Amino acid sequence: MVGMRIEEQLLDISEAPDADMFALWRAVFGMVHVDGELSQEEEAYINNVMDVFKFSDEQRAQVKADTKAPQDIVALFRAIESKAHRKQFFILARIVAWCDGIFHDDEREALEAVEASINHPEDYASEIRFLMRKPAVPEGLVGDNDEERMMQHVMLQMVAFYKGEN
Repeated sequence: MVGMRIEEQLLDISEAPDADMFALWRAVFGMVHVDGELSQEEEAYINNVMDVFKFSDEQRAQVKADTKAPQDIVALFRAIESKAHRKQFFILARIVAWCDGIFHDDEREALEAVEASINHPEDYASEIRFLMRKPAVPEGLVGDNDEERMMQHVMLQMVAFYKGEN
């Protein structure tokens, strides 16, 4: 995908994602693959994310295994322990679900299942409230189309999240 290396200039990562951050990434990658198809562009995007965010060999192997078949989004979401990381999942899942401009039934059903699985949905009310609304494509992102720009947006959201974590 075009221009994805800008994040390396914005974020100096020297360690692989910790357990909660890795659980978050797995859930986001699960949303990319929820339709049962993984395009070459989506696979390249996932590989680029793993490069930029310095995934370990073990983490890469797990992600590769995950992409062989759609994963249980609810189970992946439940593996995220931190409320902040769970909130970030909803932010990113919304962008991923809408990146092609269409909110597909399988994406909606996956997110509704995640929402139904939450013990205290009020903790995530502001994130959940906007799930079904298409996000605006941010200005100034590099890409040949809205889908590429939306995936850039995911990367930039995670850069900001990483910076907030440190």
